[in-house]
Amino acid sequence: MTYDAGNYDDIAALVRHKTQARAVMVVVIDGKRGGGMAVCARGGGAMSEADKMQMMLDMFRSHESAAVAADLGLEPRGVAPAEGEVKGPPRMRQHRGLNDDDDQMHLRQVVGDELEAVLRKYDAGGVLLLSSRTAAAWRSVFPSWCGLQPDPQAVLRLRINSRTPEAQANADATMHFIAAVREMCSDYANFYGRLWRQAVDALKAQGAEVEHTPLGRAPGVGGRPDPMGGKVE
Repeated sequence: MTYDAGNYDDIAALVRHKTQARAVMVVVIDGKRGGGMAVCARGGGAMSEADKMQMMLDMFRSHESAAVAADLGLEPRGVAPAEGEVKGPPRMRQHRGLNDDDDQMHLRQVVGDELEAVLRKYDAGGVLLLSSRTAAAWRSVFPSWCGLQPDPQAVLRLRINSRTPEAQANADATMHFIAAVREMCSDYANFYGRLWRQAVDALKAQGAEVEHTPLGRAPGVGGRPDPMGGKVE
């Protein structure tokens, strides 16, 4: 796999052979042959250029995830949960901001608490996406049978097993919970994305200007359930 003028496939192959690595990626900036990039994987003779590119991206993603997690001080998977239990309804840190105005605080806390109380009454859960005239907020609610729980604020842990019939049933229900929320959120993102594009195109065709400033994102805390945008696994 080569880019620009420099072909460094031979260097990548040599390094992989000497180190007996599963895969090697070589990046050269302004080298003797010019700039270039090469990927050499074990058994790579049968790999397509697209497969090599995907392997390169996977390597970048894996190391970036580990670096971001270390920078944030997040525990790696496999570490025992923190001592102590979460008291009261789970509230992840992003549920309220340090600089919320009155409308934002009312939506995050008062409205969110009332809706969460209804879900807990029926031992149901899900994701609440809320918007008033001046504010927006979200709330994740995990029912008692769900294996997803905050521990204690910033880390969301998945705890499931099949040691007993009840645990197996809860594990199955938890996986269905994750899949259902994923699928519905994807549908809503696509649906509202189309609505937004159609509305913007129609307004601009009439000479209007459309601007949007995201609501509910307090400085230093953020209003997103995943502030890192999926970079930490």
